[in-house]
Amino acid sequence: MKTLTSPARCSHCGRAFEPDSWRALELVERIADERMRDFVTNWRDEVTIEARRCTCGRVIARKVR
Repeated sequence: MKTLTSPARCSHCGRAFEPDSWRALELVERIADERMRDFVTNWRDEVTIEARRCTCGRVIARKVR
């Protein structure tokens, strides 16, 4: 399972999400490491980007391992 390394914070409403509450948010998109290499040349294999919908409606994107 991918894990969050620190609390995720919404830049719109300021709410912070610990790992359990982060996983409970609606997953909007997951960008795998292979796809990230199209944009970032030195991207670690085990790191992906998850975009989840905050309770305020905005989308938060975070790196997860």
